[in-house]
Amino acid sequence: MTRASPLVVLGIVALLAGTVPAAAQEADAVARSIRARTDSLQAGHGVTVLGVALQTRGVMPEFYANRQYQPAWSAPGRMDALLAAIRASRSDGLLPRDYLLAPLERLAPYASREVASPGLRADLDLLATEALIRLAYSLRSGKTDPERVDSSWSIPPLAPPRRPADLIETLVASDSLASAVAALAPRHPQYVLLRQELARYRALDSAGGWPTIDPGPSLRVGMTDPRVPTLRRRLVATGDLPPRDGAATGDTYDSTLAAGLARFQARLGLAPDGVLGVRSRAELNVAPAARIKALRVNLERGRWVLPVMGDTLLTVNVSAFEAYLLRGDSVAWAGRAVVGEPFQQTPEFTANLTYLVLNPTWTVPPKILTDETLPAIRRDSGYLERNNMVVLSRDGAAVDPATIDWDRYDGRTLPYRIVQQPGGTNPLGRVKFVFPNAYSVYLHDTPARSLFRRPRRTFSHGCIRVEQPMALAELLLGDSNWTAAALDSAVALGTEQAIPLARPVPVFVLYWTAWVAEDGVLHFRPDVYGRDTDILAALDAPFTFRGVTP
Repeated sequence: MTRASPLVVLGIVALLAGTVPAAAQEADAVARSIRARTDSLQAGHGVTVLGVALQTRGVMPEFYANRQYQPAWSAPGRMDALLAAIRASRSDGLLPRDYLLAPLERLAPYASREVASPGLRADLDLLATEALIRLAYSLRSGKTDPERVDSSWSIPPLAPPRRPADLIETLVASDSLASAVAALAPRHPQYVLLRQELARYRALDSAGGWPTIDPGPSLRVGMTDPRVPTLRRRLVATGDLPPRDGAATGDTYDSTLAAGLARFQARLGLAPDGVLGVRSRAELNVAPAARIKALRVNLERGRWVLPVMGDTLLTVNVSAFEAYLLRGDSVAWAGRAVVGEPFQQTPEFTANLTYLVLNPTWTVPPKILTDETLPAIRRDSGYLERNNMVVLSRDGAAVDPATIDWDRYDGRTLPYRIVQQPGGTNPLGRVKFVFPNAYSVYLHDTPARSLFRRPRRTFSHGCIRVEQPMALAELLLGDSNWTAAALDSAVALGTEQAIPLARPVPVFVLYWTAWVAEDGVLHFRPDVYGRDTDILAALDAPFTFRGVTP
């Protein structure tokens, strides 16, 4: 014999015993039950409702107090609308289980007064409100805590609403709750496009994904190979080759197929040479599931940063080794960048660019002093002079290097500064862009320009070297008399000169491993610093509020 659900039994017992109160008395009993639980929450006690520990200790009590503890989810269709909003969170790369989908789906049918006791109705109401608060919080500023997954993270989150309980009330009362909840997510075009790509890649995955390319020799135009038909299907699957071109037959690797591969290579940050080599084949064979994970991770990054970014800013995508000056919806300047090595990573942060320096001097930082400069001085007494370096006391006075016992010090104990003067060997090149920050990171020119031709550009000690820096300088100073000719003349003088900007420009140093470019093309990049792994783990972990519990 099948056992009846305990909840059904409770309802039947209540009916048989004749204990179902009048409507007014029943509503009062529900309100008393809600108040008892929210009072306990506000007092700091743990409250578990239907097996779920409530985490909203501030917003929940205030929300119900404003309602005189009346239930929020008893109106027809309200619970169904909430369930629809929770299911839709999957489109944002979130997990509906974090928003209590399973218990709400299981228990929602028992919420009617004819079946459920006042205590059960109160519990269901609290559970639904907890789910809505969690979902609103996640869509508005991210589920995970960036400071927990990256200790160097330094971008302030979106400020919380002034009256969070009023926001929840507005959502509950909305004529279209699911639409109102969805509107809490960033409306930035980048976020919208990433959501669309997540849906597209999930559809590809559900349809069986794409074929894998077998190992073999590198393919170049004119060669024949039995893998060519498979390569055509693979490129058509992700839109790198138009379907009409994918309908071609034969084993010849032609220029049309090579052009499709070159498009794929450009999207993946590979040299777009149209040659099917080991690295290109490896990227082609990455499964849709892995790309879906990258899209979920970068949607979370979008929730962290897109709501706090303005229309005009200078941004660096560390993972892509690129920098951009954005004005409105267009890219005013773009340049390749060199960023920190994996063991000296460029951090993610925001700061205001306030001035630039022409012909900058370079003060050797402690770590480079210890690892490189001091050992070179000990080996070669002429090292400083040959590299146009001077030794300065802490008050800026020149010091004769011959009077210093270099064996006594390392980079942290040396009581002097070693400064390289402007010139062709200065690692900062002709210009540096200064945005004061806790990491002493800035953008600058470099004499090592050949590094910009490398596909993977992790060669710095943490600062960011940029290609075409003088064009960027001219744009940043565009409202002044600093034309390209004026900048060139000042550089030719060879003396250090600081130039303030008329208005500070926000700088965002970020790390996107998936994004949609200005032309609508989806790009992926390797996770060179291993940051995606930690974000994905946090996304898939049980839900918890970050920082102060709301």
